[in-house]
Amino acid sequence: MSGWLLVFMIQTILAAKRDYRWHRVLGEISVVLGILVFISMGIVTFHALLGFPPNLDNLSWDILLLQMCAMILFGLLFAFGILLRKNAAAHKRLLLVATLVLLQAGIGRIQWLPPLAIGNPSFSGIPNPAMIFLYLDILLIPLFIYDCVVLKRIHKTTIIAALSLTGVQFIIVMLWSHLV
Repeated sequence: MSGWLLVFMIQTILAAKRDYRWHRVLGEISVVLGILVFISMGIVTFHALLGFPPNLDNLSWDILLLQMCAMILFGLLFAFGILLRKNAAAHKRLLLVATLVLLQAGIGRIQWLPPLAIGNPSFSGIPNPAMIFLYLDILLIPLFIYDCVVLKRIHKTTIIAALSLTGVQFIIVMLWSHLV
């Protein structure tokens, strides 16, 4: 995951400097890295499920739901970002939101973030997913500002990707069995 963040940052810098030759070369490598990230998410998720099967009323099912949704959403955003690489505007937005999906686990582990007043602050030390999602969604604001300033409108891909992210988040929060 750290490698993905590093490559994403380098790719962003290369594109900003209009060094498209190296951006494409590193892009081919990053496709392999993105696939490895997706596979590693699956391995971690299924290892946890198979190696430590939770009881029916266990919070581990909620964590697995969160991991599976993140894995699927990353995979879809990443795949569409690669498929639409010839459309620079869609490409960069899809890969940015895919990267944000990967950040949710890290955001959930940041102890110094103030808790947001949504439901119970934590369940047995597990942060409320709605809190994590709100902090994650704050990271979408610069994309919306960028679209408004540069394009004078919100790009269609920004809307679709943001709705996909928040839609999956809404489903997770609704299914989170210990939220009440």
